[in-house]
Amino acid sequence: DFPTWLEAGTHNTVGLAGLSAALDIINPRETRAHHQSLVGHLVEALADDRRITAIGDPTSTRNVGVVSFNITDVAPSEVAAVLDKTFSIAVRPGLHCAPYIHRALGTFPDGTVRIEIGRAHV
Repeated sequence: DFPTWLEAGTHNTVGLAGLSAALDIINPRETRAHHQSLVGHLVEALADDRRITAIGDPTSTRNVGVVSFNITDVAPSEVAAVLDKTFSIAVRPGLHCAPYIHRALGTFPDGTVRIEIGRAHV
């Protein structure tokens, strides 16, 4: 029957069950508020160093827990390597699959360092 015959494949019931279980544990509104608070602390800490430039508006209420930044005269890949090896902090350097926006932002060809605030899993 229409529109069922337009459906391709089988529904991801295992994935849906996992999502449902995760939402039972994690309250999305509380998690978002917590992430925004952590981003605020990170942005304040980064703002204390004049060599660091936050890209975009990391204080926006639309922020989803991601901050991109650069350090004057230090390549994003080098920053990422130091954070990883010295502090065990995993970040992502580069163009983040978005070279055209980096051209517009003036961060091409090296890109930025992107750090995501997330729930710690121990």
